[in-house]
Amino acid sequence: MTSDSAVDLDAILAEEVAATTPGGRCAVGKLLRTMEPDHAAWFQAKLRSELPASVIARTLARAGYDLGRTSIERHRRTECKCPTL
Repeated sequence: MTSDSAVDLDAILAEEVAATTPGGRCAVGKLLRTMEPDHAAWFQAKLRSELPASVIARTLARAGYDLGRTSIERHRRTECKCPTL
């Protein structure tokens, strides 16, 4: 345990609160919040599809988005705090 008064407990608390809200630490949720609306709608539809996560990730990469296959897979398994697909 540290007694360092330079530790910003409010900043740490804000990070923890953000992590428990939809898209908090989820890379998919973060990306969806920053995408243009038409791209976000396309991506959400593909998340609900049977397309392999690797194909979606490669497509997004070619369009300039940085998101890995495993992030998509975790999101699909609902291992994050994002709303259900």
